[in-house]
Amino acid sequence: MGKEGKIYLIDRDNMGKYCSGCGSDTQIVQEIPGATAGIWGSPAYWNGSVYWGGGNDGSNSDHVKAFSFNANNSGLLSTSPTSASNQLFGFSTAAPVISANGNSNGILWILDNSSFNSSCCQILYAFDATNLATMLYNSNQAANGRDQSGGAVKFTAPIVANGKVY
Repeated sequence: MGKEGKIYLIDRDNMGKYCSGCGSDTQIVQEIPGATAGIWGSPAYWNGSVYWGGGNDGSNSDHVKAFSFNANNSGLLSTSPTSASNQLFGFSTAAPVISANGNSNGILWILDNSSFNSSCCQILYAFDATNLATMLYNSNQAANGRDQSGGAVKFTAPIVANGKVY
């Protein structure tokens, strides 16, 4: 997916070669136009779902969205989201990250970097990966601003390691 918000599913076993005179690109298995307002990072994958989040650099914000992958052994993505956050994210929200205990307890983590032009405050969000409408946490919730970070940096993503989110 790119800035225009169109998802491209590519055949990993047939990634290239110049196709002179082709009516369409034969390496593209599936296209989903208008899937999001625009993406500035990589997707995450967990338990048969692919997750994207973000909005474009205009005024369009968008939700974090999940699309199912390979339902009924189709090898394709669902053409509409199977789940979406209620929270809107603007430019330059980047890549979501998943933490889980194997196939259970999936949490989608994502940073809202839309305040990158100011001195405060980037926001870390956590959503139930099976139902993105369920926000589990955000760094503005804690009393006295305990979990608030500093200014946002464009295109950054959280890192999950050894049971901690950085």
